[in-house]
Amino acid sequence: MNKKFIISFLLVSTIKFISCSGPDWSGSMVKNTCEEFLPADEYFWDWAPAVMLRGLVVYNESTLNKNPDVIIDYMKKCMETTWDDASGIHPNAVASGHVLAYLAGKTGEEKYREKADKIFRDYLKIVRADNGGISHRDNTIELWDDTIYMVGLFLLEMYRLTGDIKYADEFMEQLIAHHEKLADEKWGLWYHGWDQDSIPFDDNCGIVGWADPETGRSSEFWGRGNGWVMMACAEALETFPESYDQYDELTGIFQEIMRNLPQLQDHETGHWYQLPIYPNDTANFIESSCTAMFGYAIATGLKLNLLDEFIFNQVVERAYDGLIEYSLKELETGYYTTMNVCEGTCIGDPEYYYNRNVIEGTAYGLGAFIMFRVAYDELGM
Repeated sequence: MNKKFIISFLLVSTIKFISCSGPDWSGSMVKNTCEEFLPADEYFWDWAPAVMLRGLVVYNESTLNKNPDVIIDYMKKCMETTWDDASGIHPNAVASGHVLAYLAGKTGEEKYREKADKIFRDYLKIVRADNGGISHRDNTIELWDDTIYMVGLFLLEMYRLTGDIKYADEFMEQLIAHHEKLADEKWGLWYHGWDQDSIPFDDNCGIVGWADPETGRSSEFWGRGNGWVMMACAEALETFPESYDQYDELTGIFQEIMRNLPQLQDHETGHWYQLPIYPNDTANFIESSCTAMFGYAIATGLKLNLLDEFIFNQVVERAYDGLIEYSLKELETGYYTTMNVCEGTCIGDPEYYYNRNVIEGTAYGLGAFIMFRVAYDELGM
């Protein structure tokens, strides 16, 4: 048992265990998010809080939520706080734009629609790889699995708002372009990144020279990186009609990346690992944000009858129970937060991923936990 897991395991004694049929801990987590973790006047325009707000959108649209006006008001204030900062100049900036599209639909206020349209115009100017994939960096051309969710958040909400097929087609163009460069035939999982020119670039975050000189790919399948892809596919499948002409291709990509998840899940904790294909490496550690993301995507796939119930019902139940037992923490305020979350991560070798800090209460962790709770509830398990 590795050091990071031991620390997390010892913290379990401080957690109030909640059964699957128990109270709505996600509601407590939502209150923590809005009141303590990130008050609206402290919101900032970036990817992590954007994922947190996606969790609030999902919760707001669920039967678990009894006070939708509270969340809408919180989102309005978040957008007001960042109104002058809002842009779509790179994938991580595009992400928060999904809230503008959501508010345009919920309130009917034209200012949100106009601002969302501006985000899309910015988005169209982002540099692209030769195959049309949006570059994750603006000073070199790299495709990252993260990008699919960050731009997908916005494109899917714009499609839900307008019904305009151009947003669905743009999402699929990005999914297919990234799949071409990042998906692994054996595992079905995606490598973290691909570099178009393979010239080493120092982003002051990852390992310089991570790209293979022949394939351009990075060397590892990162847990949360694959979580981004799974969630994006799941949300698209739930959003697009089955009559959409690329629905079958979308389904195939989704089922492919899911294929080996059951065998990679840790049966004791229900979690997946920081680097999923090395569960027996003592330097590896369970990672709760990717576990919540995988769980959300699996629950959605089961709801849409796209996954084998005999196999995946057990997998999703084990993940849900495991998150509650090992990665849910009750604070002194009575609110709940997350544990066992890897901090923000760029691209590197195994040692780089293993040495990332494990923290609690991250915006993306909270968002993913809330989304999984809602999706699991909708399964009625």
